[in-house]
Amino acid sequence: MGDMRIGDVVRSTAGRDAGDPYVVVGVSEERVLLSEGGRRSLRRPKSKNPRHVVRVGRIDEFLASRIECRRSRDEDIAEFIAVFHRQTGDRNREHICVTECAGIPRDGEGAGQADG
Repeated sequence: MGDMRIGDVVRSTAGRDAGDPYVVVGVSEERVLLSEGGRRSLRRPKSKNPRHVVRVGRIDEFLASRIECRRSRDEDIAEFIAVFHRQTGDRNREHICVTECAGIPRDGEGAGQADG
């Protein structure tokens, strides 16, 4: 699965976490490293066989570049996953086009603003 890259949004297709969405935070020929910003943090990503995930979209390029430069935070990824859940409505749908991540502050933009 050589087309998998950092910043892709994937859904697990095998294992206890089948159906769960993740963001790809690392790629090798034999494994992908996945994070959802909570239990599977950037410091402790889940290692999974690429055959056991399906690509369902891509986060915005700003967040992807922050992950590549190791400047992203778990909170950024957790917020993206929360937005992903809200947008999809059904966490078990397999093919969703996610092209941007609304709600993630960019270098201080929107930081400290209250919802509502």
